[in-house]
Amino acid sequence: RDHELSAIRRFRPHLVWYSRGLRGAGAFRARAMHIDTLAELLPFCEAFYLGAATGDLDDFNSPEFDVEGPG
Repeated sequence: RDHELSAIRRFRPHLVWYSRGLRGAGAFRARAMHIDTLAELLPFCEAFYLGAATGDLDDFNSPEFDVEGPG
């Protein structure tokens, strides 16, 4: 668990950097910086980046965004 959290903390700056310029990135960064488990971070990132690829990011601007993804 400690190794997982340490790795997530080291990876976060890279993760949020990759989101720059994408629609919904501000909301993504704000939430991603507070996720402490890989089980939550992976589906959250997948939903965001797949949404960025398809243009379906409306739910990322909602405070109720679910890590299972938009839609």
